[in-house]
Amino acid sequence: MRKVNKQKLKYYSLFVGIGLFIMVTIISVVNQEIIEDNLYDEGIKTSALVLNRDSYRRLSRTGSRLKYSLTLKYSDSTGKSYTKKLTVNNREYNNKIGDTIEILIHPNKPSEITLLNKSKYYGTEERVVTHKDLRDFYSNQNNGYILSKLNKISAEWYTKENDSSCFLNKARRSFIRLTKDSITYYGQVKYEREIKKQIQRLNLSEYGKFNPGYFTDIPFGEISEPKVHIDVTMTYAKYIDGNKQYTIYNQIDYSNRAWTILSMKTTTDKH
Repeated sequence: MRKVNKQKLKYYSLFVGIGLFIMVTIISVVNQEIIEDNLYDEGIKTSALVLNRDSYRRLSRTGSRLKYSLTLKYSDSTGKSYTKKLTVNNREYNNKIGDTIEILIHPNKPSEITLLNKSKYYGTEERVVTHKDLRDFYSNQNNGYILSKLNKISAEWYTKENDSSCFLNKARRSFIRLTKDSITYYGQVKYEREIKKQIQRLNLSEYGKFNPGYFTDIPFGEISEPKVHIDVTMTYAKYIDGNKQYTIYNQIDYSNRAWTILSMKTTTDKH
């Protein structure tokens, strides 16, 4: 009888332990959501420096899951510096050591921070500019209209000073140039897959390789010309949609940073 009671007590303890673990996890998640909601209500937007990146596997009943974290350095409104390690998702983990990213910091509790979710903060889609967007902008060549649309796609677009045909987004390191017969989107190479995914539904009319040379016309400050030039062969692809021709390719600037470029030109419709 005592053996049976001990066995029951063992199982009871196990179930209690599992229940407590689940309860603590739920409380932790809810508490983090409350903190984050408060940060979006009261938090101050500022910048943080990525000091370190870390990934590890966490075991669970269903197997193992890869977890990610970033160690950030930031300052409060008084200039006091803080360092904190945050759990992040795989997309946020793409930030490199030395990158500067935006965070929200609690004005009275500087240890409480969260990475800025621009979609939640600004109410934007936070996506790349697609070929459909370029076609829309080209058809409606009105700065107010284009800026309004761009700032629904992603936050912080503006026009270049003394050049209303150039639209900039310094935070995403992207820009758009509009001319009489074309419109071109320049984005970070990390957006290449997303850009290509949007345009793959069009018919591929031509692809090949070419050497575009260095990309020098960058509106984000001067970049010194390298002492030694290198030849880089890039792949391009051309797509046709009615009388619009889209070309997508990569190009490097003087600092050897790669850009993904999507241009749209009006072609003569023979049909």
